[in-house]
Amino acid sequence: MVKYVYYKHIHDFCNELADLWTEHAPKMRFSQILVGLNKASDRSRQSTYELEEQEMMDVIRHFFKNPFQKAEEDDRRCEILKDRWEDVRELFVCGSQEDEFDLPALIALLKETWQYLIDTADCFGFDNASLPIVGGMYVLLYSGAELKNAKPWETEAYYRFLEGLLQSLERPLGGKHDSFADGYISVEVGIHHFRTIHINDFDSVFAWLSQLYYQNDYIDNYDENGELL
Repeated sequence: MVKYVYYKHIHDFCNELADLWTEHAPKMRFSQILVGLNKASDRSRQSTYELEEQEMMDVIRHFFKNPFQKAEEDDRRCEILKDRWEDVRELFVCGSQEDEFDLPALIALLKETWQYLIDTADCFGFDNASLPIVGGMYVLLYSGAELKNAKPWETEAYYRFLEGLLQSLERPLGGKHDSFADGYISVEVGIHHFRTIHINDFDSVFAWLSQLYYQNDYIDNYDENGELL
């Protein structure tokens, strides 16, 4: 009896979970609930780890009362991104004549993909549904294709961001500070020189990195408008 009183919070937590589970989703497996909670929570995955039982129960109550709403939104985002990356693959690899994707469009796609992956990363990594998106990014990176409406140094900067994002996916929740889940990736800005960059700083760092590559590698052969000297 003394032991039960000491661990009463555990029994209270499990009993309420059992009631919610029975009432709202009795056909779900516990493993599905765990994955669903990761998708449904608006908290970062790192902060979820720190929650006390009552705070976690608030997340669980919200999950059962608003089942899968966030998951369904993420699924729609995933499908749209998969289609757009497939279009990129057809354009740059299969020789399509479409010209929809120039540098501004590819930058927008990269940023939207980056944000989607931040939002959906959890302790299991990424859903299998995201694999075609990741595959599309790899295809573009290793195609080495010239990007439309882009100067050579801007193309180089774009590929470094794309490479940094892909490498960050290998361990998305690694570390407590400057983690992928908090919006950061590591980008190689010089030989063996990396810089940790937050998604909100993309535009300013992209402009800086493009100019750095221009000054280091292209200034002798191109003017700032991308015309050969």
